[in-house]
Amino acid sequence: SWRLKGKLLRRVAFVAFLDFLANVLVMIGLLFVGAGVYAVLFSSGVAFAALFSTVNGKRYSLRQWCGVALATLGMALNGLASVEDALDAGHGALGRFELGAGVILGGTALHSLSLVCAESVSAG
Repeated sequence: SWRLKGKLLRRVAFVAFLDFLANVLVMIGLLFVGAGVYAVLFSSGVAFAALFSTVNGKRYSLRQWCGVALATLGMALNGLASVEDALDAGHGALGRFELGAGVILGGTALHSLSLVCAESVSAG
C-alpha cells in the first residue's frame, strides 16, 4: 500500500504547503509585473536553491558557485531593463513593480526551499 503515516506525512504536507504558498505568491506578483519580468525573477530560484541546499549539508565547488554567480548576474542585468521601463512609466508604476518583484522573489525563495525540503524528504 502507498500510505503516508506520521512524521513522513507531516513532512510531505509541509513541502506541499510551501510549494502551494510559493505559487500563490508568484501569481500575485505576476499581477504587478509583466511575464518577462516574472520569468527573469523566477530564474533566481537557482541561486536560492543553491544557498538553501548548503544548509542541508550539500557542498559546491568553486566552479559551481561561479556558475550560480554568473546566472544571478545575468538575471540582475536583464532585470535592470524592466526597472528602467517602470521608471519611464512614472512613480506609481515603479511602486507596483517593486511590490510585484518583491512578492515574486519571496515566492521564488519559497519554491526553492520547497525543492530542497522535498529532496530531503525523498532521501529519507
